[in-house]
Amino acid sequence: RVARVRSGLSREKAAALAAWNSKGKDSGKVDVDYTLIRYVKKIPNGPPGLVNYTHQKTIAAIPTEIKDE
Repeated sequence: RVARVRSGLSREKAAALAAWNSKGKDSGKVDVDYTLIRYVKKIPNGPPGLVNYTHQKTIAAIPTEIKDE
């Protein structure tokens, strides 16, 4: 799942939110990959929303729902 992060949200909070919206949200910790948008490429003739990405780093996050402040 690819998500753009709104400004002002820390990398850790963004990872926790991505983990919350994943299939692994009932797990204790979820590995979340992140990369710069320039390294995300749509797969030609692929289904909508399917992408490849490179230059990723991984962060372990505890799934947490983030409320708007």
